[in-house]
Amino acid sequence: MKNPIFIIEGGLGNQLFQLAYAHSSIRGGNKKFGLIFNSKNTQKTSFQLSPILKECRHFSFVQDIGNLMRVFPPLDGSGQLLSKVRGSLFEDWLISREKQYFTYDEKSVFDFKPINRGYFQHTNYVDNSYELFFPELCATIKNIRDQSSISLLDPFTGLHIRRGDYSVQDQGLIHLKYYERILELEESMGNKSIIFGDDEDILLSLSKEFKNSKTFGPSAANAWEVISWLAISNRTYTANSTLSWWGGYLANMNGSKTFLPSPWFLNQEVGDAFVFPGSQLLASSWVT
Repeated sequence: MKNPIFIIEGGLGNQLFQLAYAHSSIRGGNKKFGLIFNSKNTQKTSFQLSPILKECRHFSFVQDIGNLMRVFPPLDGSGQLLSKVRGSLFEDWLISREKQYFTYDEKSVFDFKPINRGYFQHTNYVDNSYELFFPELCATIKNIRDQSSISLLDPFTGLHIRRGDYSVQDQGLIHLKYYERILELEESMGNKSIIFGDDEDILLSLSKEFKNSKTFGPSAANAWEVISWLAISNRTYTANSTLSWWGGYLANMNGSKTFLPSPWFLNQEVGDAFVFPGSQLLASSWVT
């Protein structure tokens, strides 16, 4: 098989799962992989892998999907129907899809089409990428911390709160009381808590209620910084978010006690996709 190509989409957490799988796909050989960023299907996010690609020796190119669609030029430049036909041809002829989300299957995609698409969200895929991927990832997050305006020197508990674009019906919103109970516990133990999140109002409220905590919203900490600082926390609590999952996974590797919400989603079964050795499951409560 020639060098595989992978579509990159979603936020940073999703993109890292896809990049880890791309690394796992070339184990045991001298191949490289190509990356296509799906800018047409990524709302409010951009290609966020540039920092780690500076450390990566295993990719051959990065391309935007819009440029590849020129392979199917419009026949007469008229209407949306032709555009949809072109997109359908692109999908059917060139792209293999992950067969089942949140399920580990080493042969989940490859069926002799040149481009592979999926989320590949399973701990086993990440574990399989360890030898090739993790030296690059660890070097990247160290660089991010070294360049960050945030300075966290003392031992701390790391907590990530995800609200933003999650809906009550689909992934489910974890209730604020879930996070408040965590902070009450950590405060009773005398631990300093660092809270990352995407809702400035909630963070402000928590910082007033819990005096032994410090908060960083999206204007103070970007996605890479969230992962990088969570990765060195002594105790780590993730949201049902792939972004904080990476912080928790790395923190666990560094000896942190890492807690994951369970169930991960309210109305979608993910099995053991996000569970890793050493992680502890914490019963989640939901906004209904």
